[in-house]
Amino acid sequence: MYTKGSYLTLEGNPNTVNPKFFALQHGECVVEKTLPSDASTPNDKTRVHHDLAQIAVVGRGMLIGEEVLQPHRSYEYNVKVKKIFGKKF
Repeated sequence: MYTKGSYLTLEGNPNTVNPKFFALQHGECVVEKTLPSDASTPNDKTRVHHDLAQIAVVGRGMLIGEEVLQPHRSYEYNVKVKKIFGKKF
């Protein structure tokens, strides 16, 4: 069982040793994507900044991380536990 704030998947992580995907039975998760930002400083254009953008909140019945079932694939999104519902085991 995962706790609030735990990440199920991390964007770009190939997880080739033990790939996992999840079927969400209880609770909610936040889906985040790393996006380039225009927040670079005027004096240093070589540094690239990134922001995490929340793109969805998913709930019961959703599949998470299924992209790693294809050969040589990595997770495309960060997925973090937002709320936990139901019985604690």
